[in-house]
Amino acid sequence: MCACVDRVLLAVLLAFTLSACATPSRQPPPQPAGEEAPPASPAPPTAPVKPQSTPAEPQVETPAAAAPTSKREPFDAARAGLVVTNPRRWRVKRRDLALVYEGSMRVPSVVLVEPRASTLQAAVDGLADELSVPLGRVRITKPAQPTTLAGYPAYVAEGTGTAEGFPMRWRATVVDARRLTLVLALAPSFFWGGNVRAIRSFEQGIRKTDVETAAPTRGRVSPR
Repeated sequence: MCACVDRVLLAVLLAFTLSACATPSRQPPPQPAGEEAPPASPAPPTAPVKPQSTPAEPQVETPAAAAPTSKREPFDAARAGLVVTNPRRWRVKRRDLALVYEGSMRVPSVVLVEPRASTLQAAVDGLADELSVPLGRVRITKPAQPTTLAGYPAYVAEGTGTAEGFPMRWRATVVDARRLTLVLALAPSFFWGGNVRAIRSFEQGIRKTDVETAAPTRGRVSPR
């Protein structure tokens, strides 16, 4: 940007210089030898020209762009067409827009939330950005692959990240249910191997249902 501005200024200065060189200076004609030039008569005084003020253009105030309104709502399994079985000794609680299921020792945890994207493909393409909200240093180690969950089309990916400075492993499944759903399983990296079976069992316990006949989620939803 600075280089472009410098080139523009240089071109303007060069144009002024060339125009000054091309304009001949007006000089009085030479007088014949032996004759003295008559004294120049003083120029009649001229009245000062009062500068005319041009009317200022009316300033049109540009209206500020309206802030986008969020259409995201707290996740509701019935509205998404899902029934989630809370495994024994697991706890479920509401955290902002998400439902969080936690094992007996708070490991592993499975988060169900509606992603910010509006389509399955957009959610898969923006998965790293979506996970960068709760996690740091998000890295996808297994790119998204097509699968199914509860009978719905889905994509599943795995990767790593950090939470409160601790290394984490995650498994994210984007489900194209009645409402787009993100099923995010989390555990500290050194606990991941021992909890893979529990995570798979939780995912297999998610069933498809109609909104009208949806059964309530087992377990009490505790506040954050």
